[in-house]
Amino acid sequence: MKTIVSLLILFLLLGATAQAEQRNQYTKPKALNKLIERARDAGISDEALKNLDMREQGGTRINVLRYIEEFESKKRVKEEELKTFLDKRFLTVNDIFKELVDHEEHQLIELREELVSE
Repeated sequence: MKTIVSLLILFLLLGATAQAEQRNQYTKPKALNKLIERARDAGISDEALKNLDMREQGGTRINVLRYIEEFESKKRVKEEELKTFLDKRFLTVNDIFKELVDHEEHQLIELREELVSE
């Protein structure tokens, strides 16, 4: 009897994890977009899609289109931050050497002027 109960609990747990995995696959915006496109192809109106909600594990309801928009905006912000970081110019050894050479020439001219004027 105990083995039957333990097997039943094991099957229930496996079924619950399989359902959770199926649910979690639609938390990614790419999968949600595919699902929305399939719904549009099936003839579901845009008004019905605007009212489409999904539940998080905590039980809170989220609008699917808002979720996708928020994810995309966060992605754009991260890409913009990365782009601005990569656009910054970093000094190289060659840049520093050129700056020193240019600065040295200016110092030599100033010293020559001081010596000639004395």
